[in-house]
Amino acid sequence: MESSRPSNFRFASLGEALRKLLRKLEIEPQVKQHLAAASWPKIVGEAVAKVSEVERVEKGVLFIKVESSAWRNELTFMRREFIKKINDYLGEELIRDIRFK
Repeated sequence: MESSRPSNFRFASLGEALRKLLRKLEIEPQVKQHLAAASWPKIVGEAVAKVSEVERVEKGVLFIKVESSAWRNELTFMRREFIKKINDYLGEELIRDIRFK
C-alpha cells in the first residue's frame, strides 16, 4: 500500500509542534514565564522553597511571598543569582526581576 503523504513529509515531535503553536499564537514567552513559576522549588532548591512561594508572574517579574522579613532580606540579596538560574533553566532571558514580599 502506498502512502498518500508527500515525500518530504516528516512527523514533528509533540514538543516541537507545541512550540510552533505557541510562537504562532505569540504566547511562548508568557508560557515559559509560568514554567519558571512552576519550577521555582526545583530551581532555587529545597531550603529556599520551604520559606517562599510564587504568587504570580507578570511581564517578566516574578512575585514571591516569603515566610519572614529576615528571609525576604536574605533572598533579596540573592535575587540576581536566582534570575540567572531561572533564565538559564528557561534557555532565554524572560525573567527580568524578582520581587519578594
